[in-house]
Amino acid sequence: MHFPRPAGPLRNARQLTIRFAYCASLAAIAVLGLTPLPFLATKVATAEPPGWYGRVDAGFETGTSARFRDWNCGGTDPAAIPLYGCLARASGDFGRSAAFGGGIGYRIDERFRIDLTVGWRPGFGFDGQANFPVAGGQAVDGEVSTLSGMVTGYLDLAPLVALDLGPFQPFVGLGAGVSRNRLDRTTLSFPGISQTVTTPGGTSTGFAWTATAGTGIRLTDALTLEIAYRYTDFGRVDSDRGDATRVRTSGTVSLPIDGTRSDLASHGISIGLRHAF
Repeated sequence: MHFPRPAGPLRNARQLTIRFAYCASLAAIAVLGLTPLPFLATKVATAEPPGWYGRVDAGFETGTSARFRDWNCGGTDPAAIPLYGCLARASGDFGRSAAFGGGIGYRIDERFRIDLTVGWRPGFGFDGQANFPVAGGQAVDGEVSTLSGMVTGYLDLAPLVALDLGPFQPFVGLGAGVSRNRLDRTTLSFPGISQTVTTPGGTSTGFAWTATAGTGIRLTDALTLEIAYRYTDFGRVDSDRGDATRVRTSGTVSLPIDGTRSDLASHGISIGLRHAF
């Protein structure tokens, strides 16, 4: 049985950012599909010259499936009790989030370019179920945001094929960097036994990587519209070791628990602009 998460300022903000990115994406697609686009009929250079460029983009991403487990499921320290133990876990996914990014890059030649970008995804939220041996649903939820920095290299494919693709510049890319992932306090709900448990949040920083494929569309000699699919692995999301609050009809108690962790990854579509300097 699924129990929806309560509304609040954080959830409202997350929904607004998701709706903004979704509407912006639809608007851009509508403009491309329904407008005559006179710039596509204008002759522009088929290859960008070497040099610096700036970029901004926005998109909409979906988190992959995830599982929260203890840092040390067999721990015996009474000051850091495992939350799940070695047999239980919380399985679910991180939902959807708007994605915003920007940065600066350098085109090396007609085939290769590289850029440094910062990305922000404010609206992921874990939504899952635990599997403790108790009756009833065991909903688990918590808000997650990420701030990442990536160095990404791209290979433009148009120079490799003997076809005139006009303003279109298909590409593939691979990047690596670092991501700072923040998890707010997590709530476990056990309506079958009239109990809730709220655990500490946490922040983790570590290695992240991304893979992308898409196409640029030359609007002018300096300006390129970019539409791309992107997969990003942000590393781990951690909750800190600390006091969890257990609420029952008989009263409220604090429990010293160990930390938990889950992998976090997402994929989705982004729309952006590159401007050559």
